[in-house]
Amino acid sequence: MKKIVCIGVFLAALVMKIAWGQQGLEVAKVGGTRVDTTFEIGGVEIIGGRDPAYRIMENVYNAGARNKIPSHKYTAYDKMYISFNEEKTSEALDPNMYMFFMESITNGEYAPPDKRKETVTASKMSGIKNLPVDLIVGPFMLISIYDDNLVLLDKEYLSPLSKRSIFSVKPKYYFHIEDTVSITGTDTVFHIAFRPIVNSQFNGVSGFFNVSSEGWGLRNLLVATNAYTVSQDFELVCDTLPFPAHTEVIALMPQMRTVSDSLIFIPQVVGERFYYNMDFDIERDMRFSKIEFQSAPGADDRTDTYWDHERPGQLTEREKKTYYVVDSLSRATKMDKKMILATAMLIGRIPVWKIDLVLEDILRYNVYEGFYLGVGLEVGQRVLRVAKVGGRFGYGIRDKSLKWGVDGEVTFHKDSDSKIKVSYFNDLQAVGGDIIRSGDFSFFDPNNYADFFWDRMDRVRGVNFGITTKAVNHLTFDVGMDVSSKHPCYDYSYIDSDGHGYEEFKLSKIHAMVRFAYRETFLPTKYGLISKGTRYPVIFLRYERGISGLFGSGFSYNKIAFRVSGTVPVSTLATFVYTISGGYIDSNVPYCELFSCPASYYKYTLYAPTSFATMRLNEFVSDRYLAAFLRFDFNPFIKTGVKWLNPRPSICFNYGIGTIGKDKIESHRGVSIKTMDKGYCEAGLNINGLLDFNVYSIGLGVFYRLGYYSFDKVGDNFAYKLTIVF
Repeated sequence: MKKIVCIGVFLAALVMKIAWGQQGLEVAKVGGTRVDTTFEIGGVEIIGGRDPAYRIMENVYNAGARNKIPSHKYTAYDKMYISFNEEKTSEALDPNMYMFFMESITNGEYAPPDKRKETVTASKMSGIKNLPVDLIVGPFMLISIYDDNLVLLDKEYLSPLSKRSIFSVKPKYYFHIEDTVSITGTDTVFHIAFRPIVNSQFNGVSGFFNVSSEGWGLRNLLVATNAYTVSQDFELVCDTLPFPAHTEVIALMPQMRTVSDSLIFIPQVVGERFYYNMDFDIERDMRFSKIEFQSAPGADDRTDTYWDHERPGQLTEREKKTYYVVDSLSRATKMDKKMILATAMLIGRIPVWKIDLVLEDILRYNVYEGFYLGVGLEVGQRVLRVAKVGGRFGYGIRDKSLKWGVDGEVTFHKDSDSKIKVSYFNDLQAVGGDIIRSGDFSFFDPNNYADFFWDRMDRVRGVNFGITTKAVNHLTFDVGMDVSSKHPCYDYSYIDSDGHGYEEFKLSKIHAMVRFAYRETFLPTKYGLISKGTRYPVIFLRYERGISGLFGSGFSYNKIAFRVSGTVPVSTLATFVYTISGGYIDSNVPYCELFSCPASYYKYTLYAPTSFATMRLNEFVSDRYLAAFLRFDFNPFIKTGVKWLNPRPSICFNYGIGTIGKDKIESHRGVSIKTMDKGYCEAGLNINGLLDFNVYSIGLGVFYRLGYYSFDKVGDNFAYKLTIVF
């Protein structure tokens, strides 16, 4: 979820940056007043004893736990705009317009505790039509102060209204009554300021609450961090329940700063949501799908008459001027085409006419192939509606060989993302590669960096057929059949029980894989459903059956693999990240079908979290194994005073154990068969954020090889890593 929202806001900021450039700044610098984003929180009075504000906050928490908002339908009006916060300049930007403005109207349904469905029925933005509004505004605005953690774009903060904040023996926050106002004879509003306890070590916020003594509900609030400010105004619904009818979020974006004539302009993104047409008189058996946010057909093509009728209010003169000026700049700079390109690059596809170029098939790198140069094409929804046909062709610079393939798929049920896929491939495949691959290669996922270290490959030719579906809540199914021929690109032969030798292997196998992700929801796109993620563990289980005699296959076996991964906040200081995987093969199989432990050792190289940092490439193989990658990621607790220096320690421990039957080792000739039956251990320390660019950060790490498989020479046990975190 965080990634999707951050990408959306990044794209919105990029709209402004592309449209304005130097020309836009010259237009904008025409006087006006400074727009401040620093919120002054009142001073804190130190008084003896326990501040009565704590008792009030206990009442607010208990009231929130009792008074849950019931099922309802609603309409929401969202708007988001980008303006500049000036730094080191006495001149101000034009106060009569924004740098970017967008708005949308959404019909939504909600059922407790967390089921929601929103459909964007109208969207409009300055300068461009094709930005995915449902990725930006709705998720950006759904913030509840009653949640244990506040998720503000890319970070989590402990809510001051959480149980840990109020009822702990050692409270996380300091609360203080700054003012009281009598509204009626029975209702008093308390103005309560809060901030993290001095010298506390957690991600906290500061701000204030206005609390009504009648029912202990919130009237309004303000929550602030260094980069974000959230304010909410509450209205009573169902006579007694406070509902956040208006929310405003302000986010500074220093990573998108623009410099012109020695002036530094820092964009600030402001998003607002207004609820109206609330309907609580509905049936409680509303049905929700796993798709929470989507755009209705034609949402970005509504007429001015439609907007004048449906918009809850009139546009301000500043908003009208923004549409006029930015639309003009957009046409002059052809921004619409540039934004289509920028959006496509984030999802790995570049549209050219009615064809998509697949970035993964244009350029890649691994040790064996070196740089791979090629072309990958897809003809999809814009031509075939529910189908897709693609092809790829390329050449490896180091291995000097051609690779190609074709594939196609048909979506037979859009809401469940149910597809039939078929492909032919003549390509390379890593020995013992991950058979539980969760998606295409993405540079934004550091786990994929282990792919760069592949140095032992098999040439594979074959056909694959499969069906995938998300028809059952929390589950994704993938079943299919694979018929292939593998030829090792290294010196290897396999000797079967009858003494026959093989240097090429025909394999026919069927597979079934299930992915379980509790409460996972998705966003629909023309490329399929994009996961918003889940806070619960994600579980993969895959079964393969090799069938001897089918299409010339000479191997019969059963193969099972699993993986469990997730994150657990262990305190306000750190998050525990884990990945546990394992596998079992019941029969003797060629080397290419064994489990090869994921290794990424080079003395100095990139950090790949789910691989062994000190293990040599292809050092161990197994037909049964278990591996655990454990990590504690600490929140920032050192304030350097330097914007780009934001160190965040991470402690890592990796363990693996695996073996192979001794009677099977003799079947493999030409390669070394080494097992880690004694248990392989390594530990490491990463310091992330040594160079923090907000969108991504760079750090350094060091790992040490421990235990039975450590080397006598101490220096050989070390591996040094460069970490990249998006």
